[in-house]
Amino acid sequence: MIVTDAQGRYLCHRRSLKPSALVFRYTTGGMTASTFQRALVFQKRGIRFEDQWRIIADKVWYHTLIQAGVGFGCHNHLVSAFAETGSNLGWSAAVQREYQDYANRFLGGKAYGVFLFGKLNALRRIAKEWWMSPPKEYALYTPENLHLRQAFVIAKPTCSWGKRAAQPPQ
Repeated sequence: MIVTDAQGRYLCHRRSLKPSALVFRYTTGGMTASTFQRALVFQKRGIRFEDQWRIIADKVWYHTLIQAGVGFGCHNHLVSAFAETGSNLGWSAAVQREYQDYANRFLGGKAYGVFLFGKLNALRRIAKEWWMSPPKEYALYTPENLHLRQAFVIAKPTCSWGKRAAQPPQ
C-alpha cells in the first residue's frame, strides 16, 4: 500500500507480511486498505469486522481470522493507497485504552507482548524490503481532480511511517 498525505503526495509504502499466529496475536502485520477477503469467510464462518472497536478494529479482525484458522497469503505488489491526513487515531492517547481492552479480552490482561512483537514485526517488514524492489511510481485520484488519476514519481522510497509522516513537506 502507498501511504500519501491528504493531497496524494507519497509519504511511504507498506507491504503486508504473511501472518504468524504468535506475532499477529500481539500486532497487525497487514493493512486493511490492502487486504482482500473471500466472501466465503463471511458466509460460511460468520466472521465479521467488529465495529465496537474504534481504533484497533483491524487488529482485532486479523486476530479473529487467525484464531478461526483462515489462511492468508501475500501478493507482493502494491495494490492500494491510504491517505494519512494527520488525524490518525492510532497515534492518539485513546489507543492505549483500546489496547488494554484488547489485552484483557484476548491476552489474559497482559499487554507486555504488544511492544515486543510490534518491534519484531517492524524488523520483519524491513527484512522484506531488502529483497523487494522499491516502488517507483503510482497514480491515484486527488481531491483536485476526482475524474482523472494523477501520476506521481517516488523519488525516495521508504517503508518508514511515523508521526513525522503526517507533517506537511518542508
